[in-house]
Amino acid sequence: MLSYEQIATQLDVPKSTVYKQLKPFIDAIGDPGAIKAYEDNEPQLISAAKLKIFTQMVDDDVLKKASLNNLAYAHTQLNTVKRLEEGKATAHVAYADLSRRMKDIDDELAQYGIKVSDNDQLEDDL
Repeated sequence: MLSYEQIATQLDVPKSTVYKQLKPFIDAIGDPGAIKAYEDNEPQLISAAKLKIFTQMVDDDVLKKASLNNLAYAHTQLNTVKRLEEGKATAHVAYADLSRRMKDIDDELAQYGIKVSDNDQLEDDL
């Protein structure tokens, strides 16, 4: 690794110019030892962060203050994570919901002798 002075000598520029040009990169990189430590422990750090977030999510005081919309969103996100961890697709969830809703509507309309869609065909397509 070259010093600022060695780089300045090779480029025939003042040492201060080398420092000014390299400073943004050095600041962006930060402490290489800290980066290495993070990379070595990233899975554990992410798990710890997830646990901290989850602990907040199930805290009774937090839940009491949450809006219904926030609770519904959290529920959806948890289900998505669960499906991904089980190796299941998440896109099909919407189709399954649509299929169930259409069946419910068809069942209600069938009481009045009205047939709107063919759910059996939809389920075969899924």
